[in-house]
Amino acid sequence: MVTCGPDTFLEQHGRHRVRPGDLLITDYGQPLRVTRSRHRSISILVPRRVASEALGASLGSLVGRSVAAGGMAAVLRSHMRASIDEAARMTPQQRAVAVNAAGDMALAVLQAELGNRVDDDQLGAGFTGPPDG
Repeated sequence: MVTCGPDTFLEQHGRHRVRPGDLLITDYGQPLRVTRSRHRSISILVPRRVASEALGASLGSLVGRSVAAGGMAAVLRSHMRASIDEAARMTPQQRAVAVNAAGDMALAVLQAELGNRVDDDQLGAGFTGPPDG
């Protein structure tokens, strides 16, 4: 996600204009080219094995797609911005928690992009509901 700066262009499975706030799915296992000037960006790198387990064989169909603006994607954008803005005031362990939460949210966003129900079993343990008792 580019957080600020002029337009960025990414070339992978076509040429894509990426504006600040856009979430674009890329595959670092495939060639890509990015053209941008002064900017600030945040990336979430999900290991291919983890993404494949969570999403199935549909990974290739997501490359180059821009993620929907609302819902969980909006929560992910906000979380990513807040995490980078507050990183200097967090401990390494707190930063790890923020990164893991972003990874889980990213997988949920990708599952939704594929039209799949969010699969709790593929995401982190986290807080999945009210406590028993």
